[in-house]
Amino acid sequence: MTVKFKTPKPAEIPSLEEEAVAPQFTQTLNCRNGVSEEKLIVFLKRFCVEYWGLDANGFQPELDLVDDIERAWLAKWDEVSVEEVRYGRIGINKNGGGGISDRGLVSFLFLQELTDAMGLDIDGEDATGLFELETLQDIIDTFVAILIDKSPST
Repeated sequence: MTVKFKTPKPAEIPSLEEEAVAPQFTQTLNCRNGVSEEKLIVFLKRFCVEYWGLDANGFQPELDLVDDIERAWLAKWDEVSVEEVRYGRIGINKNGGGGISDRGLVSFLFLQELTDAMGLDIDGEDATGLFELETLQDIIDTFVAILIDKSPST
């Protein structure tokens, strides 16, 4: 996987409050000169807890990014039970046909914010693979594989 490094930037955290200014996750992780596995995992856990509004014990590596975490977040957003979360379609035509499901959209935005906060620039096919991650453990494993014991390419 080809990774380029850039200056990390704080992530905008989605807010469940209407009209609220999006808070920022001000911590960043500069990976340009390498990072320990422990530091990487601590950062990923903090980022996930803050971004998704999980309690400190809510970070469970086996949780599915879309089916468990995104659905729970959307349930809070829509003030419904997790079972009542319904996905819509984006890019539909004027008759309401076509388009694609918005299932996974919030998770996609999460991964974009995460890579920005880590100062990672992953393009092309490599970036597509990132957005196919399913669980929090997949995220940990992928970023450990990308960053630990790797020489940064610039």
